[in-house]
Amino acid sequence: MALFLFQWSSAFAEDGGDVFVLTQDNFQNEVGHDRGVLIKFYAPWCGHCKKLAPEYEKVAATFKKTNSVLIAKVDCDEQKTICSKYGVSGYPTIKWFPQGSLEPILYEGARIAEALVGYVNMKGGTNVKIASPPSDVVPLTLFNFDKIVLDKKKHVLVEFYASWCKHCKSFAPTYEKVATAFKLEEDVVIASIDGDVYKDLTTK
Repeated sequence: MALFLFQWSSAFAEDGGDVFVLTQDNFQNEVGHDRGVLIKFYAPWCGHCKKLAPEYEKVAATFKKTNSVLIAKVDCDEQKTICSKYGVSGYPTIKWFPQGSLEPILYEGARIAEALVGYVNMKGGTNVKIASPPSDVVPLTLFNFDKIVLDKKKHVLVEFYASWCKHCKSFAPTYEKVATAFKLEEDVVIASIDGDVYKDLTTK
């Protein structure tokens, strides 16, 4: 058995396919009609934008089946005209376009999925719970820790994290990719444990 302990990394990922890409060609067709639209105005080189990306993807996944809400993004490097029109001067900028309106409301809350989902629910008149995508990371608890981690036939990578930790949240998509890459390896386990909940194990 080989045990590897892992704290966190600053690696980031850009968001994926559930975020609708707005351009000069489709903006007028999607915004200002029969649904509210949350738009992230960003630049691909922006560090804060990369940090927001996984959180914003969670928001998009949460509302992807909701007809009354669209979660979208605009690349301001590519779509300078749109960003200039709506007064975007810093990145990322998040704005809510109410149903039937092209007059946006600036979002000034926390840049985490929970806060964004709550904001969209409030503005869009929805009541959608945040989506929890399937994970290949094995969750550890007090009851299964020894059985999984101390298995002499397994190589185990363990991430100790805290739910409030921004670095942990930013690293989560990267760690998930590691777990997915090794999920078919029978002698490798990619796992994680909430250090706040299981403080005794973390101290040990």
